[in-house]
Amino acid sequence: MMNRLFAIALLGTSLAAPAFAQQGQQPQAPPTTSAFLRNMYNGNKNNIVRSAEKVPEDMYGLRPGTQEEVRTFGQHLAHVANYNFLWCSQAKGEKNPNAGVNLEKTLKTKAEFQKALTDSFAYCDAAFSSLTTTSA
Repeated sequence: MMNRLFAIALLGTSLAAPAFAQQGQQPQAPPTTSAFLRNMYNGNKNNIVRSAEKVPEDMYGLRPGTQEEVRTFGQHLAHVANYNFLWCSQAKGEKNPNAGVNLEKTLKTKAEFQKALTDSFAYCDAAFSSLTTTSA
């Protein structure tokens, strides 16, 4: 008798729990294309900027391997900055403010790499903040 009562109580609880859980939740609409892209951009921006801040200056010249065509850590950051200016100027329909400058070859210090990176993301922030689903 006790086992049967326990089984009925367990069944009732298991049926009521999903209904109770659904009462307070509104279904979430999937993010729009523009919101998804903006979130991805902000997440990547934060990861890259934080990495640039955390790596000590003496590691900016670190090159995995000995081949000169492989970028150093600093050159990777400069590469991101170069392409931020390129892509975001195209998205804005503007002339690239960094046209003709290869940051990978001109920057030398951690402060220079960080400034270029920060400036490039600041330039892109306007493009991503005004992004709509239609323009995306």
